[in-house]
Amino acid sequence: MTLSATRERPFGFMESALALLLVTYLIKGLPALAFLPDLTVIAAGVTALAVAYTIWRQLAVPRSWGPLLTFFALWLPGLLIHTWGPLTAQKSLFFYTLTLLSALAPTVLIQSHASLSRLLNAMALLGAVVTVVAGIEFVTSRGALYRLDVEGTNTIAVGRGVGMALLWVLVMAVYRRWRALPTALLVLPLAGLLLSSGSRGPLIGALLGAIVLLAPRVMRRGNGRLAVAFALVAGGVALAVPYLPSASVERVAQFFTAGASGELDSSASARGELWAAAWDAGLVNPLGVGVGRYSEVTNVIVPPSSTPLTYPHNLWLEVWAEAGWLPGLLLLALTLWAVRNTWVARRDGTETSALLLLMLLFWAMCHAVSSDVNGAKPLFALIAISISSWMVSRRHQAAIDAKDGEPMYA
Repeated sequence: MTLSATRERPFGFMESALALLLVTYLIKGLPALAFLPDLTVIAAGVTALAVAYTIWRQLAVPRSWGPLLTFFALWLPGLLIHTWGPLTAQKSLFFYTLTLLSALAPTVLIQSHASLSRLLNAMALLGAVVTVVAGIEFVTSRGALYRLDVEGTNTIAVGRGVGMALLWVLVMAVYRRWRALPTALLVLPLAGLLLSSGSRGPLIGALLGAIVLLAPRVMRRGNGRLAVAFALVAGGVALAVPYLPSASVERVAQFFTAGASGELDSSASARGELWAAAWDAGLVNPLGVGVGRYSEVTNVIVPPSSTPLTYPHNLWLEVWAEAGWLPGLLLLALTLWAVRNTWVARRDGTETSALLLLMLLFWAMCHAVSSDVNGAKPLFALIAISISSWMVSRRHQAAIDAKDGEPMYA
């Protein structure tokens, strides 16, 4: 996608509905929102109607649907061949409804610089909602927190919400040339909240995004403001560590010192066991072990749970184990293709291209260590956007941007 640098309205109805479909689980459990109907269902309905109307109006579908639908179709042989387990029906239902919609809808609805920017802004705003609630919880807890979470969510949701908000702030600070002190004052509490969650997938994803964004710029002459800003942040985080939840700090420290000590904590060790079991299961089953049957085949029990875990906490290994070699390898190829496309696209120098790359890396890291395939809707959407943009010629994309998202298929 050739993205222009024009400034547009920051939010839109359709982009906000799509963002709700992708990440509403971060906020739907909050007690303050308990009076609302199921936001996921509403967002899915609005998004599906918009996709159907757009395709009907254009009488065409994006070319990117080819590889995306191939991935979903490759799960079908396993569903037909294998005996269904207790989780197969439910997992398949969500996979072929909400997850499929999350992958296809962005290729139809997000076709311009402006619409992509509005989608990413809406996702970051939902992350900011979690961030504000988590910040209030942190302040009112008076140092009594074990790990930072909020009622109706969990530490992983807090980490992901804060991580998205943090990446948005970093991109805006760099591309809109914010001053060092305001940047540090915004980034410091976000970094502290992310560390307080103790959720290592979002923390590593945010660190990776920050390095990709900042490292080349800090090393250039004339970018002293960035160096000053993040020196202030690093110093502030170091001073704040004694006041952060001790369990979260210890959890993060154990992970980063594991290489030197040679000892993994229980969570990291459990993931290693889950990943090894998934790899072995897929290796001897070219068509997979069956959708939703990972726990039946591997039987990995991680204390304090007394029952086998139902997925291996790694998206690519889950697909490899349950759906088979072809879907697993195709998903890996699509992910790498998307990263390559967004990496190249960021060279156009726009904040939207940069934020797309950072969000893609962030969610890839999140789903490398947690969630199952139906929890990976944000990653599927970002992969689809990247692939779709690559398939649109520069001339067509210029026309799309000029019309602010009037659908046009190459």
